[in-house]
Amino acid sequence: MQMIVGVMYSIDRLLLVELPIFITYRSNYTHQ
Repeated sequence: MQMIVGVMYSIDRLLLVELPIFITYRSNYTHQ
């Protein structure tokens, strides 16, 4: 159970960090 919680937590952190970067990259790329 603890392992699943750890995996979910790391995925959540990854989404929180990677998603804004991805969105800004996409918007910058399309605006050029």
